[in-house]
Amino acid sequence: MLIRCFFSIILFTIYFVAANAQVKTKSLIVEKRQVFGSSLYYLDGNKMRPNRLKYFLKHDVEASSQMKLALQNRQAANALAGIGGFLIGYSLGANFDNPRVKRSLLIGGFVITGVGFSFNSNYTGRTRNAVKIYNKNLQKTSYRPSYQLIANNYGIGIRMSF
Repeated sequence: MLIRCFFSIILFTIYFVAANAQVKTKSLIVEKRQVFGSSLYYLDGNKMRPNRLKYFLKHDVEASSQMKLALQNRQAANALAGIGGFLIGYSLGANFDNPRVKRSLLIGGFVITGVGFSFNSNYTGRTRNAVKIYNKNLQKTSYRPSYQLIANNYGIGIRMSF
């Protein structure tokens, strides 16, 4: 009788440890939310900036490499959009002093800004891909036991499968 009580206590301890392991794994999933056409990433309800997301994904090699490429594209997009915006603003601002618009600067600004938008689109796609890879790998390695109630000639019991 004492042995059965001991095994019952061990079984319930393993059950509670497994249940708590599931809760912790689910809390590590990075969620994506769309806000005004932009993707924001959250962990446990806390917003994650791109550099923090990179730091968080560094343990997953595949996701980390995608995130590094995404951040490089983000830097290029910001630089090109800034230069293009400056050229557009300069050509339109010069219009106040001189009625002739400098079309070459205006067109150049729009082209450079368009290239910046394509880099930004690449950043968004790579970040989304990195988060998908991380979440997929997290679900592969998560601890998901299953329990079955079994009965035979020797008695009843619970079978736990991993």
